[in-house]
Parts: sequence; C-alpha cells; structure tokens
Amino acid sequence: MTLPAPRRSAYRSYRSTFYIFPAMIPLIELLPWLLGLVGGAAGLTEFVREKIRRQPRHAALVAVAIILPLTGGGLYLWHQSRLPAHDTSVVVAARDFSKVIAYPTAAGQALPAPENFGVLWQGRSKTQLMGTPVIAGDVILTGTLHNTLEARRRSDGALLWTLQKREPVFTSAFVLGDMGVIGEGLHTAPSATLTGFKLATGQPVWERTFRSHIETSPAYDPQSNTIFQPAGAEGIWALDPGTGEVKWHSAIGHIDVTPLFHDGRLFVPAKLTEDDADGSALFELDPDTGEIISQAKIPGNPMGDILLARDGRMAFTTAIGQVGLNKDTDRGWLHVADMGGRILWTQELAAMPLPEGQIWPEKDTVYLALKNSSVVAVNIATRQISWSVAYGGEFKSDLLLVETLAQPLIVAVTGDGFVGIRNALDGTPVTSLKLEGGTYSSPVAADGVLYLSAPYSMYAYGPLSALEKK
Repeated sequence: MTLPAPRRSAYRSYRSTFYIFPAMIPLIELLPWLLGLVGGAAGLTEFVREKIRRQPRHAALVAVAIILPLTGGGLYLWHQSRLPAHDTSVVVAARDFSKVIAYPTAAGQALPAPENFGVLWQGRSKTQLMGTPVIAGDVILTGTLHNTLEARRRSDGALLWTLQKREPVFTSAFVLGDMGVIGEGLHTAPSATLTGFKLATGQPVWERTFRSHIETSPAYDPQSNTIFQPAGAEGIWALDPGTGEVKWHSAIGHIDVTPLFHDGRLFVPAKLTEDDADGSALFELDPDTGEIISQAKIPGNPMGDILLARDGRMAFTTAIGQVGLNKDTDRGWLHVADMGGRILWTQELAAMPLPEGQIWPEKDTVYLALKNSSVVAVNIATRQISWSVAYGGEFKSDLLLVETLAQPLIVAVTGDGFVGIRNALDGTPVTSLKLEGGTYSSPVAADGVLYLSAPYSMYAYGPLSALEKK
C-alpha cells in the first residue's frame, strides 16, 4: 500500500509569511531611502506650493499629508536602527536581562496515583500555553503566547517562576545540567532574544539578540560544548551554552527546525530564500566551522526536525502551508536520506504534516499528524503505510509516541481539545478524553505520566501503565 494521493483542503483561507522590508539589510543601506524620502517631501512641497497660495484653506491638510509620512518613516528608521544588523547578533547588557518573577510555594508532595488512568493534577495559567513542555528533573518548562517561560513543579503543577521575555515563546527550552536556553518570537517578530538561564530560579545568565525569530531549540555537541541554534531568516549559529559566545554563523537560509548532530556530523534542512518557489535543501555543515560540506535540493519548506533511524537513515518532512491556516495549495512531503546527506526517496503526503513527527527506530516507523485530521504511520523501510486513522479535527500540534510500554501508544490532540490515545502498532483506539480547547503545545510523557496542555491549563494524567489493561 503506497501513500495516498494528495487531498486538497476545502477551506477558503490564506497562507502567508509576514515580511518587513527592508528588515534584513544593514542600517547603512537605509540612508538612500531616508534621503529619497526627504527629497520626495521637498518635491511634493514645491508641487503644492502654488495650490496652497491660491487656496490657503488647504494648507493644513497638505502639511498633515507631508508630516505624517515623514513621521512614520522616521519612526520606522528609528526602530530599524535598534535592531541587530543583518548577519550579526547583539549581546544584551546585564541590566537589560529579561525579568523573573518567583512564586513562593509550599513544599510539594507526590499525589497518590489512581488505580485507573485519570487526572493527577491540573495547573492553571493566566497566560496562554503555547510551547511544547520540557521535563527537566522535577520541573516542567512551558512557553506561552504572552511572552513568558513558565516553570512548574512536576509533583503537583505548582507554578515556581516565570521568565518574562519580549516575544511569544513558541519553542521548547533546551536543558543542559543546571542551565537552560530558551528562544522567542513568531514569524512576525523583527528580532528575538536567546536567553541562557539558571534552571532552579529562571535567572538569566546571558542573553543575545538576533534579527528574525527563534522558533526551535538547538542541537548539542557535548565534545566541543556547542549548541547549534537556528534563528529563522538568520540561518544557524554555533554558541557556547554557558556564555552565549558565538563560535561561528552560517547564513545558509531560513531555519525553523532543530538540526541533527550525530556521530560528529551536523545536518539541517533550510529554506533557501524567502520565496516559496525556490524550495529548500538538506545541508551537512562542518560542526567546527559552519562550512557547507554538502547540500541536496528538496521541495517545500522544512517542517519537521530530522528523525534518526536505527541504521543511520534520516527522515524529515517539508511542506507548503502553515499551521492553523488552510489553503487548497497546502502540500507536504516525507523525505528519507542517508548519512551522506543523499536523498534516498521522497514521497508526497495526503496533506501538510505538522511539526515535528515521531520515529520508532526499531520498527522503522515514522508517525505524522497531518493537517487533514489524520494520523499516519509510515514504514520507511518499505515506503508503505502501516496504518492511518482520521481523528475528525484539525491538528495544530505534534503527536506523541510512547514506545516503552508493553502496549505502545500514540497520543494526538486536535485543535478543539479531543485527545485520542491509540495503539502505536495498529492504530486501534485505547482511550480518549476531552480538554477545554487544544493548543499548539504537544503532549509529552515521562515516568509513566502524560502531560497535556489546554490554552490556560496544564494537566498530568496517569498512570499510563493502567492503559495496558485496556
């Protein structure tokens, strides 16, 4: 059974990426525009001078018509001058670090686990949860639409601290020992700040601001103690996670997916230009210098992180379209490449895939949530569908694979909050539940507990082992 032919969405909507011209050029290149603006205003004044002399009552209107564009242009140029120049980043002074709010809480206690699968705790939030949670020891880290990173206690969901940033936090935190790194920004953000912080308190240790946005977490090389951080249209940056010091920068294209660092090699798919028609490429970069070793052209824009199979093959997705916006031109592809960066095969999917996808290496199976409300399991060894199930609602977040149980599970949440839990081997239903709305936050699991996010609540469900009886 091969993958089904593409099915076009019936929705009438739109797909776009917000561009701010000339947001990606150095400030010095804005000087001709400023001179042109002043010259244009002078020419306009000369043109209307005679009309003003003949009809004095129009003078105020003409003055307003001239002053408003000049004021708007001046404010725009002033704003641009405060952003980092293209291909550079700026270290944030300690006095300007993001602010932290601590919430004193009583000592946490482990809540008794129910015999049957059910709610262990519910943690309310005043801000809309957005980022996929990250489990870091006894803490859960979650980004929000309201420019914060929240830290909760795993045992009972109590809020410990929030880190106030400048843009929405869609990406997941990267945790390394007692330190964390978190980005910010959606596609509309003119700049974004990457923050290194203390995990226990949320206190910033260093911050660095980039042009564009940061929508994904980095890859990590423990040998050289380097993180490889994508920064949207600014490409990829190699940084010291303890200090934020730049080791190298490679402007290979627009990157919103986490790179793969494996066995001393660095791979990342990147959108070549801001024009959708130019497609993308899978790059292998030298992890020490950022120099391009190889690149392979692929259709669409990078949509999912690189998933590593057991024999070194890499699976990843690209797409045309955006999460939450529907158009009949939406498309998606699944690609499989070898560790030489050579594309082995590409197959078009029935609909646009959601980031990021999951892989079960031992089963050679990739699991994808598609925007047409279906979950599909693809065997990348045979290029066939193992199973496909329609959930009945559009997805806005990734699914979760829990392969460590005797009965492995797939958990997927639709945009209206329906949570469907199915057998990962054949797609048969195990159980389901309903949240008060779905979010862009994907489900996660650790130590037999499932963590789910609604717009303003986080839930812990368990024990997952109780579902093995069903």
